[in-house]
Amino acid sequence: MLSVMRAMLAAIGVGRIETHESPAEALDAMARSVPDLVIAAVTVTMQPITGPELISTTRQWLMGRSASCPP
Repeated sequence: MLSVMRAMLAAIGVGRIETHESPAEALDAMARSVPDLVIAAVTVTMQPITGPELISTTRQWLMGRSASCPP
């Protein structure tokens, strides 16, 4: 799914695209560089946190850094 999403975003001209195999990798990357957009799987089988937990954690973390982080 990551490669399909990456190909679709590249096809419409999105600039830098980062994909991560795990939520921990994604959180580490977001700590280094604040993303413009986060797309996460809704699956609950991701470990150590689920997709919805990743988004919730990201939203809480970015609220101090971003003027707009919609729910």
